[in-house]
Amino acid sequence: MITKKELKPFMMIKYYIKNYCNSGKNRCNKIYYIIVNINDEPDLTKTDYTEDEIKHNYTLRRINLLKVKKIIKNNSKLYPVSEGITKEMVEVIDEYFKIV
Repeated sequence: MITKKELKPFMMIKYYIKNYCNSGKNRCNKIYYIIVNINDEPDLTKTDYTEDEIKHNYTLRRINLLKVKKIIKNNSKLYPVSEGITKEMVEVIDEYFKIV
């Protein structure tokens, strides 16, 4: 279990969305990124995938941080819909490596 003492915020990304979900309202999203220093392997017996995750063969796995940017960029080529989040995640990973 992760405790609050283990959580170390290091970055926040804020962006605005006009006409959020065609609601006619604008929205401000803030995403906080934290560092959690653990080396535990994921316990795959405790996963609870949604129907959509099962349908699209979602998997949980541990990835070496030195390889994660390459994997994210490759996945973006396979799944163009993830292009926006790919750019954000690469930015976050770059920022992380500046401080560790």
